[in-house]
Amino acid sequence: MAATRRCGPFQGHELSLNSTDWATGRFIANQFDTATSSAGPHPINSQAFPVHLGDISPSQHDTIAISDDEDDISVISIDSQDDLSTQILSNFDNVVDLRETSENLDLKKGDSVQLLDRSYLRIQNVTKDRRTQKILSVSGYRLVKSDRKLHLMQAKGRELILLFHEELGKGPDVFDASLESINISDVSKKCNIIFTNQNYQDLSAQNDVELQGEISDRKEKTYFCRWKRILPRLSKCFDAKGDTTHHTGAVIRLSEENCDDSERLVVRGNNLVMVPTKISARDLRNNWRGHHHHHPLGSKVSWTSGRRKQQYTFSDFFCGAGGASCGAYDAGFAINCGVDHNKEAMATYRENFRLGRDVGILSSIGDFIADALKRGGLFRCDICHFSPPCTFASSANTRPNEELDAEAHTAFLAIGDLLRITRPRIATLEEAPALVWPCNRRRPFFTELIDLFLSHGYSVRWKVQNLADWGVPQKRIRLIMIAACPGEPMPSWPEATHGEGALMPHATLRNTVGAIPRDTLDHNPHEVRRFSIPKSPLDWDSLSHTIKCSGDAEKVHHPSGMRGYTIAELKVIQTFPLGFWFAGKSGDKKRQIGNAFPPRAAEVLFSHLRKRMTRQDKREERAGF
Repeated sequence: MAATRRCGPFQGHELSLNSTDWATGRFIANQFDTATSSAGPHPINSQAFPVHLGDISPSQHDTIAISDDEDDISVISIDSQDDLSTQILSNFDNVVDLRETSENLDLKKGDSVQLLDRSYLRIQNVTKDRRTQKILSVSGYRLVKSDRKLHLMQAKGRELILLFHEELGKGPDVFDASLESINISDVSKKCNIIFTNQNYQDLSAQNDVELQGEISDRKEKTYFCRWKRILPRLSKCFDAKGDTTHHTGAVIRLSEENCDDSERLVVRGNNLVMVPTKISARDLRNNWRGHHHHHPLGSKVSWTSGRRKQQYTFSDFFCGAGGASCGAYDAGFAINCGVDHNKEAMATYRENFRLGRDVGILSSIGDFIADALKRGGLFRCDICHFSPPCTFASSANTRPNEELDAEAHTAFLAIGDLLRITRPRIATLEEAPALVWPCNRRRPFFTELIDLFLSHGYSVRWKVQNLADWGVPQKRIRLIMIAACPGEPMPSWPEATHGEGALMPHATLRNTVGAIPRDTLDHNPHEVRRFSIPKSPLDWDSLSHTIKCSGDAEKVHHPSGMRGYTIAELKVIQTFPLGFWFAGKSGDKKRQIGNAFPPRAAEVLFSHLRKRMTRQDKREERAGF
């Protein structure tokens, strides 16, 4: 008889291992505890562990080992008296027992299968012939091996990713839209897929006892799935320059409700422990953010007129003049800090955010990280925003520039350090949209950016957003990202506030530039350079073209066509308050304005996130957490 392996009932007990040999799958355990199950204590038998290939008697079986692309070993034990050609078919990628064909597989809801195209399916429905009761087709959720280029996730052994197609406006939890029907003839074989929300280091093929040096005669291979990749319907994508490939999407950790309810025996250090396949969202979040004592409704609580007023905290990195901080402040956040290395931008930030303490930090991100680590390593906040340098990702930057690319790479790598230091519940990012374009030399930076969030356990979603739909009076297209820490539900996108139908009409040049009082700060039309050759007039009842860091661009001028914009006019087009003060010379001010995340768009985004966090915290408070 071929060797088999079973994992006994080890719940609640640890086994001390004196040595392990992962290369062969041999476990040597000299100390055994007893484990308690409903049937009483059971001794742990060393025969329950995987055995060495040499322990299978050659007199009983011929053992054939076939390597596949997963760097593991598939082993089939063949009776020496049988004809080998009638028992197995090997194509170096799959091992198929001809006695188990797709027509006679016993399949039901909850089973998992590998398909002939090397993808996988978790079955939800089985369709049978009414007369013969033979299976005709199965439907379910498709899974694939993760691929860095296609799915933005690093490939790992025995790791699958669940594919979902999101109908924009309905959200990623409309699961039925992602069911796929598969003809039974396209099914290769059964497998076992464990749906889990545990971190990879806590439960994976690397430490699962049953999968170490797998040499079982069991035909069903075991895989893990902990992420779902949300893909849009391409016809619904935002169209930029004719390219509609995945300008919105998400990679989201499976929720507790989507996970299997079971336990696995894993190696942890020199011990064996039982690990549940699912963990509560609160435990996940506490494991990441720490078991510190704070009010469940956020980081700061103040009292106003005898009523509790909640303020979540906000940190702004690569903050520039403070457009994101301005929007977050208007959305009700308490500003923790703003960090930037530009002197003029930081002078602007400090002047406009006098909040009883100096929240502006003039520093490079690298120096800030080093200083934070010296002071204990934590600079906790509820929401953390990033606006890393976007010049390299601008569509106007068409030539390779190693210096800009190196600056961007350094900034993106710093985001991982900032996540570890601040441990935010939610992180947001705003960038130039060209970063996400697939046929672009900058695309590897986007992939690296997504991987930075995922490697820290953050779910992440992104969208190329026209900020005019969030109240900005210009055609400003930006890449927006929202990331949720482990255990934090992934927020939806804010609804458009401006547009057609029942929405407010788009803000225009007339109700922004045309509404500036004459005596406004930085509004001096008589001092602005006049064009020697007048430019084409612009429609007062239309959006402005995109404001850039120079403040001057094609079709970015006063609607009269006679002159450029004043600083005050640029401010209102970027939705800064008229009283917002800018430091430096005219060129410095234009650069700060053009680089900013428009405060109005930031307010829409952060108001939406604050409301969502408040609802979540109130639910937890009512549940007694």
